[in-house]
Amino acid sequence: MRAIRWFRGGGSAVVALSVTTAAHAAATDSETPRVEFSAQRLELDPSLATLRLSGNVRVSVERYRLSSDHLTLRTEHGTVRVGGPAELAFCGCPSPPVTLRFDGARLTKTDAIVENPTVRAFGVPVLWLPWLWFRAPSEWGLLPFELAYRGDDGLFVGSGVHAPLGRGGLDVSGGGYVEGGAEVSARLTTDRTSSFVKWDHLHDTALSVDLRGAASPDGWASLAWSADALRGPRALRGPSLLEEVALRQDRARGAAGFSDGVATVGISVEADAPRGAALTSSAVVGPALYVGFGVPLGANATANIDVGAATWARPDAASLTLLSSRAELRGTTHAGPVVLDVSGRTRALSTFDENAAGYSAATALTAELSAPFVKELGTPSLLEHWVTPFVVATAGGSETRAPSVVPAVAPDGAFLLAAAGVRSTVGERAGKRAAVSATLRAGYANDGRGRGVPLATWRVTGQAPAFAVRGEGVSSWSTGDRGSVVLSALRLGPESGVFVEGRAEGMSGEVPLLARVLASGFDAPWAPWLTGAGWTAGGRVGVPWTRAVSSDADADYDFTNHVLLGVRGGVTYRHPCGCLSATAWAGHRTARVGADGFLTVSLSP
Repeated sequence: MRAIRWFRGGGSAVVALSVTTAAHAAATDSETPRVEFSAQRLELDPSLATLRLSGNVRVSVERYRLSSDHLTLRTEHGTVRVGGPAELAFCGCPSPPVTLRFDGARLTKTDAIVENPTVRAFGVPVLWLPWLWFRAPSEWGLLPFELAYRGDDGLFVGSGVHAPLGRGGLDVSGGGYVEGGAEVSARLTTDRTSSFVKWDHLHDTALSVDLRGAASPDGWASLAWSADALRGPRALRGPSLLEEVALRQDRARGAAGFSDGVATVGISVEADAPRGAALTSSAVVGPALYVGFGVPLGANATANIDVGAATWARPDAASLTLLSSRAELRGTTHAGPVVLDVSGRTRALSTFDENAAGYSAATALTAELSAPFVKELGTPSLLEHWVTPFVVATAGGSETRAPSVVPAVAPDGAFLLAAAGVRSTVGERAGKRAAVSATLRAGYANDGRGRGVPLATWRVTGQAPAFAVRGEGVSSWSTGDRGSVVLSALRLGPESGVFVEGRAEGMSGEVPLLARVLASGFDAPWAPWLTGAGWTAGGRVGVPWTRAVSSDADADYDFTNHVLLGVRGGVTYRHPCGCLSATAWAGHRTARVGADGFLTVSLSP
């Protein structure tokens, strides 16, 4: 069966052509690309399924656009064969930035193979090849050519192969340094996993690993894993970003769990090692088992209890076994607009090794009295502003007799924490996606040994189209313990427009351990937030100069040691119709000699 549909208008003939046979109609409809064209003159040969077009010829084949004065089209086994000469574009815009002038081509739903192509950028010939093959991400193909200048390492040239895997794919890349080194990497992506491994060698070796994924075969059990590591003598001075080399530890986690809504059972394996350690150096590693139960006690109360056991194998010391337990009883009651929230908690950790045994335990009772107020904003009301003043007190005791590898739950002895503050939240109605939430409190901490410290804490989080903010801080102002801890970042302006972002983190003086209870609650991690006193700050600026051209710049500086940690910037061009993007980037970071830079050009048909 052959079908031809004609449309006349303005002296041109516009034809949609479909050539099939009755026996293979179903298969061919899904495999043969759709062809639409316009021309001033055409000659049709039905027996060969061939069209000869002339005069201002315009052809659309799936995502490809062709133009010519004389063109021949023939369909054959799911392929459209094109006889030129003609111009091939990867988008439908009237003035495509990149085109291919060719003599002949074969086009399918996923591929374009062109003969004697000449690459033209904005109409100017820049490259000739004997043939060129373009493939869709759902097919095997070559990755884009990579060209980078990596500081003192010199020029790097590379490419790779893409293999489709379901709705994801595997990209294997390789390249070499002009000075003699090499780099090989593999990236695997699926619906629920992301895996990246890179081996880089130039005089020394670096291995980068970033694995993340999760699986849930049914609604009861789940499996999750992650690994983030930089290993080898070149790891901290190789071509890695500042954010990667600034982390202190390599970490790997794997866990499997089961839950029926009341009981939860989990098993995990954990491994930690200093970032940048030798490729073959050992890590602290061991398995862990976790069992937990949670039940409601009426409409306004809950009870939770969990226990765990873990064993850590340390490379330079005896193995360490840890037993942990945690229990919580929480209840809430209302008296008009006033809310009373009471919770009792206990935490304990016991440790055993070949030489010693110890424990760390703490128990506390916390009560919070609050009165939330809400006001609707806008006409009609689009937002709600919640203001909640509160007072909170925590009383408890702690004792620690454990090896130094285990941080204390709290200082020994009885402790008392009392604070008052206010929480303010502005968001969409009915509590949907709060735009901004801020908490400020001031209080007093006493560890039961005549040592009292006045404290203030703050926390703010929020995100909206025109800004984003996050931050947390603790300050004390007693005579002997003046100090503060700050972690914060603020962005003004949308990511797609003009924006300015600033960030800062640091610690000054000594901040008591109990301050973290005020900042993050009784279950706050007790490890220090930062390794020592000092301040760093950074910022980022982005400017869209036109609809097509934008730039951004980023810098980080250590104010304590007067060291520029990193600076980088780039310029990006995006064609208005989205068929081309190009980025030029350059940067420098501490521990690297010279500047890094690269140029990428991407066709996005």
